[in-house]
Amino acid sequence: MRRTACFALITFAGLSYAPAAWACSPPEKNLHTRFTESEQVFLATVEGTTKAAQVDSYDLKIQELFKAKPETLHVGAIVSARFNTRGQCGVGELKKGTRILVMMNDGEILSSMRAMPIWLETEQAEAFLNPMFDELILLRRMLFPVHVAGATPDEDTAIHIATKALIALVGPEEAKKMKPFKAERVREKSGEPRWVVQASSKKGWTVTIDAILGDVVNLQPKR
Repeated sequence: MRRTACFALITFAGLSYAPAAWACSPPEKNLHTRFTESEQVFLATVEGTTKAAQVDSYDLKIQELFKAKPETLHVGAIVSARFNTRGQCGVGELKKGTRILVMMNDGEILSSMRAMPIWLETEQAEAFLNPMFDELILLRRMLFPVHVAGATPDEDTAIHIATKALIALVGPEEAKKMKPFKAERVREKSGEPRWVVQASSKKGWTVTIDAILGDVVNLQPKR
Protein backbone atom coordinates (compact mmCIF):
# COMPACT_ATOMS: atom_id res chain seq x y z
CA MET A 1 0.00 0.00 0.00
CA ARG A 2 1.36 3.41 -0.95
CA ARG A 3 2.44 5.72 1.87
CA THR A 4 2.41 9.50 1.60
CA ALA A 5 4.62 11.46 3.98
CA CYS A 6 3.10 14.70 5.23
CA PHE A 7 5.73 16.69 7.10
CA ALA A 8 3.53 18.54 9.53
CA LEU A 9 3.29 18.81 13.29
CA ILE A 10 -0.33 18.32 14.27
CA THR A 11 -1.51 19.77 17.58
CA PHE A 12 -4.61 18.03 18.89
CA ALA A 13 -7.72 19.31 20.54
CA GLY A 14 -7.95 17.93 24.04
CA LEU A 15 -10.39 15.13 23.49
CA SER A 16 -10.22 11.56 22.36
CA TYR A 17 -13.47 9.80 23.18
CA ALA A 18 -13.97 11.95 26.32
CA PRO A 19 -16.38 14.92 26.28
CA ALA A 20 -14.93 16.43 29.47
CA ALA A 21 -11.66 17.10 27.65
CA TRP A 22 -13.24 19.75 25.40
CA ALA A 23 -11.05 22.36 27.08
CA CYS A 24 -9.19 24.03 24.22
CA SER A 25 -10.31 27.24 22.59
CA PRO A 26 -12.80 27.06 19.70
CA PRO A 27 -11.40 27.54 16.19
CA GLU A 28 -10.33 31.09 15.39
CA LYS A 29 -11.52 30.61 11.78
CA ASN A 30 -14.74 29.12 10.49
CA LEU A 31 -14.91 25.74 8.78
CA HIS A 32 -15.10 27.16 5.25
CA THR A 33 -11.96 29.26 5.77
CA ARG A 34 -10.02 26.37 7.29
CA PHE A 35 -11.09 24.13 4.41
CA THR A 36 -10.10 26.71 1.79
CA GLU A 37 -6.68 27.27 3.38
CA SER A 38 -5.87 23.55 3.61
CA GLU A 39 -4.32 21.46 0.85
CA GLN A 40 -5.48 18.15 2.31
CA VAL A 41 -8.75 17.49 4.12
CA PHE A 42 -9.76 13.98 5.09
CA LEU A 43 -11.25 11.71 7.74
CA ALA A 44 -8.80 9.00 8.77
CA THR A 45 -8.18 6.30 11.34
CA VAL A 46 -4.92 5.82 13.21
CA GLU A 47 -3.18 2.68 11.95
CA GLY A 48 -0.22 2.84 14.34
CA THR A 49 3.14 4.52 14.78
CA THR A 50 5.33 5.20 11.75
CA LYS A 51 8.31 2.85 12.00
CA ALA A 52 11.04 4.82 10.26
CA ALA A 53 10.15 8.32 11.38
CA GLN A 54 10.34 10.85 14.21
CA VAL A 55 8.83 10.34 17.63
CA ASP A 56 5.05 10.90 17.80
CA SER A 57 4.65 10.09 14.11
CA TYR A 58 1.65 7.99 13.11
CA ASP A 59 0.24 6.36 10.02
CA LEU A 60 -3.30 7.44 9.13
CA LYS A 61 -5.57 5.53 6.77
CA ILE A 62 -7.89 7.80 4.78
CA GLN A 63 -11.57 6.85 5.19
CA GLU A 64 -13.20 9.85 3.52
CA LEU A 65 -11.38 12.26 1.22
CA PHE A 66 -12.72 15.81 0.89
CA LYS A 67 -9.75 17.60 -0.67
CA ALA A 68 -6.36 16.40 -1.90
CA LYS A 69 -3.15 17.98 -3.15
CA PRO A 70 -1.43 16.09 -4.65
CA GLU A 71 -4.48 14.59 -6.33
CA THR A 72 -2.89 11.13 -6.05
CA LEU A 73 -4.30 10.76 -2.53
CA HIS A 74 -7.27 8.42 -2.37
CA VAL A 75 -9.53 6.58 0.08
CA GLY A 76 -7.48 3.77 1.61
CA ALA A 77 -4.14 5.59 1.20
CA ILE A 78 -1.76 5.74 4.18
CA VAL A 79 -0.59 9.22 5.22
CA SER A 80 2.26 9.66 7.72
CA ALA A 81 1.99 12.64 10.07
CA ARG A 82 3.56 13.88 13.29
CA PHE A 83 1.43 14.76 16.30
CA ASN A 84 1.92 16.86 19.41
CA THR A 85 0.93 14.33 22.08
CA ARG A 86 2.53 16.00 25.11
CA GLY A 87 1.99 19.75 24.85
CA GLN A 88 -1.04 21.88 25.57
CA CYS A 89 -4.15 20.24 24.09
CA GLY A 90 -2.17 17.07 23.41
CA VAL A 91 -3.91 13.72 23.64
CA GLY A 92 -1.15 11.39 24.78
CA GLU A 93 -0.27 8.27 22.87
CA LEU A 94 -2.79 7.70 20.10
CA LYS A 95 -4.63 4.41 19.99
CA LYS A 96 -5.08 2.40 16.84
CA GLY A 97 -8.52 2.96 15.35
CA THR A 98 -8.96 6.54 16.60
CA ARG A 99 -10.81 8.60 13.95
CA ILE A 100 -9.47 12.06 13.09
CA LEU A 101 -10.74 14.85 10.84
CA VAL A 102 -7.57 16.42 9.44
CA MET A 103 -7.08 19.75 7.63
CA MET A 104 -3.43 20.18 6.82
CA ASN A 105 -0.72 21.64 4.60
CA ASP A 106 2.68 20.05 4.08
CA GLY A 107 5.41 21.69 6.15
CA GLU A 108 2.93 23.56 8.36
CA ILE A 109 2.56 23.42 12.15
CA LEU A 110 -1.17 23.04 12.57
CA SER A 111 -3.43 24.48 15.26
CA SER A 112 -5.45 22.22 17.55
CA MET A 113 -8.56 22.70 15.46
CA ARG A 114 -6.82 21.39 12.33
CA ALA A 115 -6.81 17.82 13.65
CA MET A 116 -10.02 16.82 15.40
CA PRO A 117 -10.72 13.43 16.97
CA ILE A 118 -14.19 12.15 16.01
CA TRP A 119 -15.28 9.55 18.54
CA LEU A 120 -17.83 6.92 17.59
CA GLU A 121 -21.28 7.44 19.09
CA THR A 122 -21.88 3.69 19.23
CA GLU A 123 -18.94 3.31 21.64
CA GLN A 124 -20.20 5.86 24.18
CA ALA A 125 -22.03 4.85 27.36
CA GLU A 126 -23.19 8.43 28.03
CA ALA A 127 -25.32 10.77 25.91
CA PHE A 128 -23.58 14.08 25.28
CA LEU A 129 -23.05 16.68 22.60
CA ASN A 130 -20.18 15.96 20.22
CA PRO A 131 -19.11 19.29 18.59
CA MET A 132 -16.29 17.74 16.58
CA PHE A 133 -18.74 15.38 14.88
CA ASP A 134 -20.87 18.39 13.93
CA GLU A 135 -17.87 19.84 12.08
CA LEU A 136 -17.61 16.65 10.02
CA ILE A 137 -21.33 16.70 9.17
CA LEU A 138 -21.16 20.39 8.21
CA LEU A 139 -18.19 19.67 5.95
CA ARG A 140 -20.10 16.89 4.18
CA ARG A 141 -23.07 19.20 3.71
CA MET A 142 -20.87 21.99 2.41
CA LEU A 143 -19.36 19.72 -0.27
CA PHE A 144 -22.56 18.01 -1.44
CA PRO A 145 -23.23 17.04 -4.27
CA VAL A 146 -19.51 16.76 -5.09
CA HIS A 147 -19.21 14.62 -1.98
CA VAL A 148 -21.94 12.27 -3.18
CA ALA A 149 -22.41 10.39 0.11
CA GLY A 150 -24.19 13.38 1.65
CA ALA A 151 -24.20 14.45 5.29
CA THR A 152 -25.25 11.08 6.74
CA PRO A 153 -23.42 8.28 4.93
CA ASP A 154 -23.35 5.79 7.82
CA GLU A 155 -25.13 4.48 10.89
CA ASP A 156 -22.86 6.23 13.37
CA THR A 157 -23.59 9.66 11.89
CA ALA A 158 -27.32 8.96 12.01
CA ILE A 159 -27.07 7.96 15.68
CA HIS A 160 -25.10 11.12 16.45
CA ILE A 161 -27.77 13.34 14.87
CA ALA A 162 -30.54 11.46 16.68
CA THR A 163 -28.72 11.68 20.02
CA LYS A 164 -28.26 15.42 19.61
CA ALA A 165 -31.97 15.87 18.84
CA LEU A 166 -33.01 13.78 21.84
CA ILE A 167 -30.70 15.64 24.22
CA ALA A 168 -32.43 18.87 23.17
CA LEU A 169 -35.85 17.23 23.56
CA VAL A 170 -35.58 15.25 26.81
CA GLY A 171 -32.13 16.04 28.26
CA PRO A 172 -28.94 13.94 28.45
CA GLU A 173 -30.05 11.70 31.33
CA GLU A 174 -33.24 10.57 29.61
CA ALA A 175 -31.40 10.19 26.30
CA LYS A 176 -28.83 7.97 28.02
CA LYS A 177 -31.61 5.60 29.18
CA MET A 178 -32.57 5.03 25.52
CA LYS A 179 -29.13 3.73 24.51
CA PRO A 180 -28.04 1.74 22.63
CA PHE A 181 -29.64 3.06 19.46
CA LYS A 182 -30.16 1.14 16.25
CA ALA A 183 -30.22 2.82 12.85
CA GLU A 184 -31.66 1.49 9.60
CA ARG A 185 -31.38 3.13 6.19
CA VAL A 186 -34.69 3.07 4.31
CA ARG A 187 -36.17 4.70 1.22
CA GLU A 188 -39.44 6.63 1.26
CA LYS A 189 -42.13 6.04 -1.38
CA SER A 190 -40.98 9.32 -2.91
CA GLY A 191 -37.51 7.81 -3.34
CA GLU A 192 -35.87 9.97 -0.66
CA PRO A 193 -33.31 8.07 1.47
CA ARG A 194 -33.87 8.19 5.23
CA TRP A 195 -32.27 6.87 8.41
CA VAL A 196 -34.65 5.59 11.08
CA VAL A 197 -32.98 5.59 14.50
CA GLN A 198 -34.74 3.75 17.31
CA ALA A 199 -34.06 3.66 21.03
CA SER A 200 -33.62 0.29 22.69
CA SER A 201 -35.84 1.23 25.65
CA LYS A 202 -39.60 0.66 25.43
CA LYS A 203 -40.35 4.28 26.31
CA GLY A 204 -37.80 5.74 23.92
CA TRP A 205 -38.21 7.70 20.73
CA THR A 206 -37.85 7.07 17.02
CA VAL A 207 -35.94 9.68 15.01
CA THR A 208 -36.14 9.89 11.21
CA ILE A 209 -33.30 11.67 9.44
CA ASP A 210 -32.78 12.85 5.86
CA ALA A 211 -29.80 10.74 4.72
CA ILE A 212 -28.54 13.41 2.30
CA LEU A 213 -28.95 16.65 4.27
CA GLY A 214 -28.73 15.22 7.78
CA ASP A 215 -31.92 17.00 8.89
CA VAL A 216 -34.30 15.49 11.45
CA VAL A 217 -37.60 15.11 9.59
CA ASN A 218 -39.64 13.30 12.26
CA LEU A 219 -39.53 12.65 16.01
CA GLN A 220 -42.10 10.44 17.72
CA PRO A 221 -42.34 8.25 20.83
CA LYS A 222 -42.19 4.50 20.32
CA ARG A 223 -45.52 2.73 20.39
